[in-house]
Amino acid sequence: MLVKIQLDGTLPNKKRMKKNTHEISRITYRSLGLVESALEEFLQEHIEVLTQQEDYELKIIGKQVRNNANKRTDLVGIDSNGNIVVIEIKRDEEDMRARKDNFESQAIRYAASFAKINSVEEIVEKVYSDYLVQHEGVQREEAVEAGIANILAFLNEHEAFDDFNADQRIILVASRFDPSVLSASAWLLTKESTSPASRLRRKSSKEKPTRSIS
Repeated sequence: MLVKIQLDGTLPNKKRMKKNTHEISRITYRSLGLVESALEEFLQEHIEVLTQQEDYELKIIGKQVRNNANKRTDLVGIDSNGNIVVIEIKRDEEDMRARKDNFESQAIRYAASFAKINSVEEIVEKVYSDYLVQHEGVQREEAVEAGIANILAFLNEHEAFDDFNADQRIILVASRFDPSVLSASAWLLTKESTSPASRLRRKSSKEKPTRSIS
């Protein structure tokens, strides 16, 4: 729940909180001059904001991962249940409408490509090793071994090794969603799909590194 407040400093040496009766103007990422990559970088560094009210944890293992349809998944993770997680990000409704591909269908296709991953070694070789080299400073010759060790430690910590990639999870992130996205997500949830849509309310971007999944 969000409550609008203001500080009352009329009393000496004492500040009081009062309800703010003024309307709060709507601010979008676009109006602030923020691009999608800023939100992507924020979530990469603070992925815990997506699971604060959930019963699972997330570990990021990929960024801008190119799949076999030559499309890029914004962020890829593994959750503490062993699921591979696809995280798709858009700034707002306008960005969603500007795409030929609708937001939720795009994410479902990305998740389907990850369903073919059969082992920790495979996800490390195709996704995580590049992430370690590009974003965590791991040497290329050490990346596969380090990646396998990291993921096994995460899965074993949560007793999820036997359930690795038994299912896939989709997380959609935006400051605001088009009603059609919310409707599709609600329908998927009734079908026991692990596809929540996350509204994140309140950094120029270089060419992003990519990696292919076959």
